[in-house]
Order: sequence, then structure tokens, then C-alpha cells
Amino acid sequence: MRYIPGFQEYNSGRWVVADLHVHSSYSGGSLSPRELLMLENSLFLDALAIADHHQVAGAREGEEFAAGNAGCPLVLAAQEVSLGDHFHVLAIGCNDGWPDGNRNQLLQKIKTHHQSGGIIIIAHPWTLPKTSWAAGCLKEMLIEQMIDGIELFNSSILEFDQGAELRLRSTWENLILPNSLAIVGGSDFHYHRQGRQIGAGRTYLKVYRPGIPGIIEALKNRRAVAGLFSYKPFEFGFFGSGQQLIFGNDPWHSQLQDLINKLHNRIQHRRISRSSLVTKLITAGHYQYAWDLVEAGF
Repeated sequence: MRYIPGFQEYNSGRWVVADLHVHSSYSGGSLSPRELLMLENSLFLDALAIADHHQVAGAREGEEFAAGNAGCPLVLAAQEVSLGDHFHVLAIGCNDGWPDGNRNQLLQKIKTHHQSGGIIIIAHPWTLPKTSWAAGCLKEMLIEQMIDGIELFNSSILEFDQGAELRLRSTWENLILPNSLAIVGGSDFHYHRQGRQIGAGRTYLKVYRPGIPGIIEALKNRRAVAGLFSYKPFEFGFFGSGQQLIFGNDPWHSQLQDLINKLHNRIQHRRISRSSLVTKLITAGHYQYAWDLVEAGF
């Protein structure tokens, strides 16, 4: 059963892990919101953003199911919004869906959503079109500070054998660094396939209060690190190599890395078995949960 921390344990900050980009059967996904949550509950993620296209019906259904089933992750009401030609944003913290309309109408909805405290994240930024309209739209959104983060790690990047590092570097140098945006990750899960599993792309968030308010606050304040967990080895040069990768701005990246190092030291000191739950959680990238168990004496 998942460990549920008390409120006092948020005072010094805790890491929660979320997949901020998952699709249900409401937008081409193979699993219903209930099936998503039942599957995800075995993966130890703390939160899941059900981000169907231009609607939140799937997220609302997921919220209702989670409310009646202890141990389910937090469900973030979200939607993936298309501004045309693969220019997509994730709107997190939505109250209602935004039917596919003209670009100016959608831009106004994005602006209003952000001003009211919602989160806007650019999805899979390497698909951004090079049309003058898209470039101008993106520039306007950045100037007006309508964007909170960039999905640096979307699991689709694992499908690019050539040019993946260039795509990541372009996102890093041209969008994230100049605009001080949060670095996040998501799986873009639709159905079971290699690479596109729930949690393959994920976001680690340093939160100081429980629940969805703590997650939204962490995103607003850029306390985020992106993670990528692959079924096959990758080589992304500057960003890293292997089958697991975390990447983000300091101090958050360094703080998360410190937690990982402490866990490995504890394992060596206590001679914890490779088959133990703690070891399996570390291997799967669920560091805070593993630390909670270590501290509790498991």
C-alpha cells in the first residue's frame, strides 16, 4: 500500500513524481480513465494528468474513480490543446474543455486559464511548426508569460534514432534557457507500445504542501526536474545516456540527485537485497517513496 505522508512532512519539501501527459479512451487512448488509474496504481506514481484532446471528461471520470478508491494517485484535470499543425500545449488545472475552435479563441482561453492560476506547458516542442504564424504565436505567449514549462522529455523522443539530441538541445537552448521555464516530462501515453508506457516520461516536483495545490504551486515556481525511463539504451550526449535520465535546473536537479545518492549509500550500508521493494523502487525511479520506506525501517 502506498505510503501517505502527514502534512508536517511537507515542511522541508517532498518530491512527488507525476506523468503530466496521458490520454484516455476519450481521445484515442486504449484505456478508460478507470483502467488508467488501476494500472497506474501499481506503478507508484503520485499524480497523473489525464490530458485528452480539447476536453476534460476523462479527467473528471478519473477524479470520481480516484475519490472512491484509496491508494489511487492524484488526478490532475488537464487537456491537450492544438493550435494547429502539431503546435500543442498542455493546460493543467482546467475546469472545462475547450472545443477545437479558431486560434484566437483558443489563445484567449489559454491566457485566461493562466491568469486564473492554471498551468500551460508546451508539449513535444520538437514538433513545433516553422510557419510565421506559429513562431509569432509562440513569441507572443512567451512575452506575455503565458507559458510555465516545456515538455523536454516526451517518451516519443525514444523513437528518434537520429537527431534526438539535436531536438533536445534546440529546446533547451532556444526555449528553456532564455525564458526560465520549468523542465517537465510526460509519457504521451495512448496505448501499450514500446517506449510509450505510463511514466516513461515523468516530472519530479518539489512540493511544500500536499495535494494538487502543492503540485500547481511547484510548477508555477519551476521546482521541476524531468525524467526519462527507457526500455532500451539511449545516447543523448549533453543530456545523458543509458536507460534512465533526470535533467533539470539547479537547485532542484542537484537536490534530487542528492536524494538518489543518499539512497544508494543507505542500500550499501544496510546491505539491502536487490530483490527488496526499496531497491525495486529506486530502479524504477520512485526515489521519495523509497526514502520514506528506508526512514521507516523497511
